[in-house]
Amino acid sequence: MILFKLKKKKEESNFIVLSTITNMNQKHE
Repeated sequence: MILFKLKKKKEESNFIVLSTITNMNQKHE
């Protein structure tokens, strides 16, 4: 259960990082 939560948290942070990078790229254009 705890491992699953950790995995989920990691995926969420990865998603946030991807979103941030995407936003930066869009602003750059």
